[in-house]
Amino acid sequence: MRFRQTIRRAWLLTAYYTAITIFGIGTLTYNFLTALLSLLGPLAPSSAALRKSNTILVRLFFWLVRTLGLSRIWIDPRAREATARPALIIANHTGLIDAPVINTFIPEMVCVFKNRLLLNPCFSHILRHSGHLSNADGIDMIRKGIDVLSKGQPLLLFPEGTRGEHSESFSFKPGFAIVAKRAAVPVVLLAIENPHYILTKHRPFLYAPELPFHYNFRYVATLDVAPDDEVPDIVARAESMFTHFFHERRNPIASQS
Repeated sequence: MRFRQTIRRAWLLTAYYTAITIFGIGTLTYNFLTALLSLLGPLAPSSAALRKSNTILVRLFFWLVRTLGLSRIWIDPRAREATARPALIIANHTGLIDAPVINTFIPEMVCVFKNRLLLNPCFSHILRHSGHLSNADGIDMIRKGIDVLSKGQPLLLFPEGTRGEHSESFSFKPGFAIVAKRAAVPVVLLAIENPHYILTKHRPFLYAPELPFHYNFRYVATLDVAPDDEVPDIVARAESMFTHFFHERRNPIASQS
């Protein structure tokens, strides 16, 4: 029994680092190709076409991860239903693959990203030319976010502003509330559970978690925003919903492949 466990662990570790290598080389190559395509001027692919390509590629990658037996990713059917219509989506931020996994079930979404990713050789041109929004743009980001939602596109935002491993309490930046109020759209709250700390902020990039790792995406609630709602009240309601959700007892999720 111990020998089998050792062999299985060796296989999973090999598969895990193989997947990371494929992800790194793949995103680096795709980022370079995106930069080249942007030089075509009027013939360059549109941001919408690039987002569609992004969705296809992340779905392909997570299919590989699942096929290798590395993950048990569970997506709440209610999350799929709630995000099937235009809305501002907010979620707690746990690890580097939060947004890519969400992209697998919210195709062609626009995401607000941390500005320093524009210095990352694997993502800089992908983010710049796919129409995603930098969090460093301030008021301009809010204006662009409202424009995205007015066109019926889903917008993903992590209101904590950084990755965090624990969920005892939440402190959200008010940008999402301003966008939701001015765009007159509901806010869909998604809870991300990353119990094996895959690619979290304070873990080394090459840290191998327990395998297969679990990643759960749960529907919390849909927050309706009225024109006369005050921004601090919207923020407080969202924080309260997340805090209550992570403290309540829930039924365990059945094993998923």
